[in-house]
Amino acid sequence: MPRGYFPAHFVDVKASIRCLQAHAEEYGYDAIWIATRGVSAGGHLALLARLVDDVMDLAEDAFTVSDFEKLAAPDESIAS
Repeated sequence: MPRGYFPAHFVDVKASIRCLQAHAEEYGYDAIWIATRGVSAGGHLALLARLVDDVMDLAEDAFTVSDFEKLAAPDESIAS
């Protein structure tokens, strides 16, 4: 069974939020009011999604920039 390693799951969460923002008008909701929540690992990801504005903020510390490549809705910003 393939397993993901950090930061893959975090990049996926941020990409999901950017996709929701990019398609908010199409699906009929306000992109400002997207919430995350979770328990255990999901809670950790929800917290990271809120505390870290951009996945690239984590790049170049312990990970390479290519680990954080934005493939989904790269022009959307999650910053509040």
